Formats: sequence, C-alpha cells, structure tokens
Amino acid sequence: MVSPSELATPGPYEHTYVHTRGLRLHAVTCGNPSAPLVLLLHGSRGGWFEYQHVLPLLAKAGYHACAVSLRGYGLSDKPPSGYEIRHAVGDISGTIRALGHSEAIIVGHEAGGVIAWVLATCQPERVRALITINAVHPTDLRRAIAARPWLYTNELVRWPAECLLRRGLGSITFGSADAEYNTRVATYRRACALSASLDKSRLVTLKTTQLIHTWVPASWFLAKAQVPVLILHDAQPRWRHLIRRAGTRTTGRVSSLTIPGAFTHATQLPQVEDPKEFVEVILRYLANTEED
Repeated sequence: MVSPSELATPGPYEHTYVHTRGLRLHAVTCGNPSAPLVLLLHGSRGGWFEYQHVLPLLAKAGYHACAVSLRGYGLSDKPPSGYEIRHAVGDISGTIRALGHSEAIIVGHEAGGVIAWVLATCQPERVRALITINAVHPTDLRRAIAARPWLYTNELVRWPAECLLRRGLGSITFGSADAEYNTRVATYRRACALSASLDKSRLVTLKTTQLIHTWVPASWFLAKAQVPVLILHDAQPRWRHLIRRAGTRTTGRVSSLTIPGAFTHATQLPQVEDPKEFVEVILRYLANTEED
C-alpha cells in the first residue's frame, strides 16, 4: 500500500502544514517568509510536486514561494465534503493568512487557476497578480461553451492536463537530449501515479475537475478582479474567445502566451517541463506589471 509520505519529496525547500478553517493543508515553502508571497496551486490530477523545481527558482528571485496541496490531495486533510468552489476559495484565502501574508501573487494550473480566478474576484484584496495555466473563471467558461459549443467537446472541457494524464502523459514524452528534462517528467509521472493511488483520490479528482465549469454563488457571479492577469494556454482555437471573456472579468490588463510558442521545451505543462523558463516568464511579467 502506498504511503502518502512518499509524496514529501526532499529538496531545497521545507515541508510544513498550514491550518485554515479547521483544515490542515500540506504546504511546501522556500525563500524568505517576509518576502512577497507567490502561492502555487496545482491542477486536478496533480499536487504540490508540479512546482517542486519552480520553488527554489522563485526563492532565488526574492520571493516567498509556497506550493500547497488542495484539500483531499497528498498529505492534506481529506474531509468527506467541502469540495465546492466556495470552500476551495476559503481554503486558499486562509492559507495566505496562515503563511503570514495579507496578499499573494497566485499561479494556478487548471482547477487551481479556477480557484485563483474566483478568489481574485470575490476577495480582490488577497490577490496581487494572477497567472493561470489553461484556466479561466468558471462562469466565463460556461458562457463560452453556450456561445460556441462546437469548440468544446467533452474531451476539451476536461482540459488538457487531465486528458494527458488519462493517456499516461502521452504528449509529454521521453527522448529529449536533455537528461534533466527526462528526469523531471519521470518524477512527475511517478508522483501523479502515487497521488492517484491514495484513498479517495478518484472521487476527489472528479470533484476538483468539475470546478473548471462550476456554478459560483450568486453574489460572486458578476464580481470582477482588480489585478493584472497572465494566461498561459495551449494552442486550441477556443482560447481567442476565452481570453476576450477574461478581459471583461478584471479591471486589470489581461496578457496571454501560447505555451508551445512561448517556451523552448514545454508543450503542455511548462512548470514541469521547463521550470527555469517558466519562472523567467513569470518574473518578466511581474516586472512589467510593476512598471505599469
């Protein structure tokens, strides 16, 4: 039987727990706790380990970096309920405060990006900037599907990361001349397999995946973020439509980059495939937003 502790991979970072709303979440931190916080949220099939090579790079750049496992994942508590968007948003808002900060730059992949979007709209004081990987606000995705359903088959709505994992990460392959790349991909695959084998993981994954197009509380439906947003996305044509909708969801500027074109080695998951260039993209973006 797999032990959850196997997901506590050693490295140049610290494994800890944050307590929020009666819940204990596994967090992995790196850098000066008094520096600006960059909070990293994983997708529905991942875990904190999506960002294990990103953490020390952000810390070296002068940030307090933290990758947290969402409720139900890895070493985090696994309550029988509470997997709706309002609970997820509360968990992350509480995590920011539990880490000793009042706000954070949030990087979110897939479902993690959805949580970040909703947090930025309903609690704008908690989010300094938003960077998402294949994620938009769930209300905007629902509207986009209604307006252009031919762009959204069931396969696409599940989102690329989940599709890749169901096919054994088929689009993220070995064979690169870069041995470090192959090692990162192998480590990520193993961590995903370990996470998927844990008790209740299948149900948690299903519930978390559904967040990408979930209904939000009525009071949050029209709420807007007030921060700049960078959207990293795949090459599917639907993103032109989604990015336009994202532009109406925040009063800040929305920028976007297509992953296969913007990264030398990454095709789907830049935080795993090319963490160095991924961090460089983040740092350039943050520097530009500060200049604005």
